[in-house]
Amino acid sequence: MVLRRGQLAALVIYALIGSAVVTPIANAATVTSSNADASGTCSQIVDNATSVVVNRYGADCVISFKRVGTTEWTIPAGVTKIQTLIIAGGGGGGFDVAGGGGAGGLLYYGGETPKTPNGDTLTITSGSILITVGGGGAGATSPSTPFGSDSTGRGVNGSNSSITLPSSTVLTAIGGGGGNSRNNVNAAQNGGSGGGGGYGNGSPTAAGSGTGSGVTLQGYAGGRNTGGSGAGGGGGGAGGAGVNWSDGNANLNGAGGVGLQYLISGSATFYGGGGGAGSWNNLGGPGGTGGGGAGGSADNVTCRANCSTLILAQTGNAGLANTGGGGGGSGKADASAPAGAGGSGIVIIRYTLNLTSTASITIPGGGFIYNTSKNISAVTNTSGLITFMANGKFIAGCRNIVASSANSYSGTCAYKPKTHGNTTITVIFRPSDLSYSPSSAVSASYFVAKRTSRR
Repeated sequence: MVLRRGQLAALVIYALIGSAVVTPIANAATVTSSNADASGTCSQIVDNATSVVVNRYGADCVISFKRVGTTEWTIPAGVTKIQTLIIAGGGGGGFDVAGGGGAGGLLYYGGETPKTPNGDTLTITSGSILITVGGGGAGATSPSTPFGSDSTGRGVNGSNSSITLPSSTVLTAIGGGGGNSRNNVNAAQNGGSGGGGGYGNGSPTAAGSGTGSGVTLQGYAGGRNTGGSGAGGGGGGAGGAGVNWSDGNANLNGAGGVGLQYLISGSATFYGGGGGAGSWNNLGGPGGTGGGGAGGSADNVTCRANCSTLILAQTGNAGLANTGGGGGGSGKADASAPAGAGGSGIVIIRYTLNLTSTASITIPGGGFIYNTSKNISAVTNTSGLITFMANGKFIAGCRNIVASSANSYSGTCAYKPKTHGNTTITVIFRPSDLSYSPSSAVSASYFVAKRTSRR
């Protein structure tokens, strides 16, 4: 696991005006778990189910929001604490012997290490949470012609990702900075992680060598050319700075900064790798671990990735979707090869279920009358099988009654006592989800009276 070097974590909080108002989600959609979840306990309600992925791991539910844009998520009943990983979109790479794009800013709240910003599990209230996933920035297509929203020929910054809590607190990860293009008089873009500097007329101090800085405690700065043949610097990553270019180590020169690894999704995954630098006579820089795109190269002989044609060899590779990886800078660009776009961000939420099964009994008023049928009702908190007993013996016709969401997790037994006197009614509940333990409910003792009339 890659640790931040003495860095605590960042919290960018914006307060919304006004108080939180809980309203039902319009056009609500239900997303069920993609893996085993017999009881449907991890099913989630959102306003747009596109690219919302739900999984269950033991007692935990994990919801991954992958669609660029905003999704409203209804907090399930009883959930008061969540872990969350918030990753912004990565920055696009620069053009022509250029710097790689910086990774999207990364925020993490939970019990894993490293913590960014060293935040523990979040305490929430009932209602809903707005989740916004940022897109990756476009790669530059010229050192001077504007592309996308950037007017200086650099790669475009990635977009922010955020969550808005019911308290109206907003937690925001900042989009990655765009990489610089060759001979651009401006420094690379600042961002969650900074963009890498471009090559500047053969001199590390000439135009184009300036790097972008990262947002404190969300990411690191980009790298730069510190000497040697034409190439840029790697984009910064969530776990380390972009690597400078200096001739002598082709496998590491201009590499994107490394990302950070987390288990929140259910498997150990790196996020937030910086984009690799482009080179005109060598291998382009490798993308940082965590989705960073590799930089372009001079030709398909020296190409690191995407090498089938000259233009593909010189093109910067895109950052991976849903990692916040920075885009790779383009190489020699004789074929007008563009830089790689940054990868889109992601928001992941994880919470622990309360897996204690419960069962309650409702006895009809007035108790029981000998040989006269009355309904006994039971309600559970999840799906399973309900069995009714009287004085320790099974009641005929009242074994393994199905409780499911279709009947609001309830069951009914028609009990016709065949003995007089005190009777104890018991319910035994066996959940269909084996993660729950079986439970039982015992009523008070009821008297079975004699009938006052004959048939």
